[in-house]
Amino acid sequence: KRASNTPCRRAGPHGRMTNMKSRIVLAVALLGLLPANAFAAYGGGWTQGKGRLWTGLSYFYQFIDQKYSTGAGLGDACMECRPGDTIDLAPAGARLLSQGVGWDAYYGVTDNLDVMLQIPWNHVRFEDAGVILTSSGIGDVRVGAKWGVKAEPFALGFHSVVKAPTGKFDADAVAEYPLGDGQWDWELTQQT
Repeated sequence: KRASNTPCRRAGPHGRMTNMKSRIVLAVALLGLLPANAFAAYGGGWTQGKGRLWTGLSYFYQFIDQKYSTGAGLGDACMECRPGDTIDLAPAGARLLSQGVGWDAYYGVTDNLDVMLQIPWNHVRFEDAGVILTSSGIGDVRVGAKWGVKAEPFALGFHSVVKAPTGKFDADAVAEYPLGDGQWDWELTQQT
């Protein structure tokens, strides 16, 4: 039986998963219609070229009021749910709103090497059982480099990024939500 009145919603042909998959397929199809030089500014394995600067602003918005079930009550309020079913974030109707603006910059040190900087500003609001936690400010800053190995007949490059824990993070805070994750991270990606 269910541990609460939290209904589970089966993932299936009429569920959110199918809807999300359809959106992803549509987005990928639309990206395929863009001319190849639309990505030359900052994407893939291309670099800027010596002395060239590219900057951009991005905006993100995320609202969460459900989560995926692990199945059979394992950490969920729903005892009848299967893995992949969606359930409310918490029985009290918890929800999370996260939005922000990011500033990105890539600068060509040489024709084959770019350095990059990303500075995010985040606003987070979490509500659960009448308790509201909010935070606004600088998130975790990222710095990195991209090395373009070759450009013809296809672009190939490597991108290395270090994320610094500059966003406010306090694991013991009870009146605010963190703006970062409190740890250093490093990633290396191959781009074509």
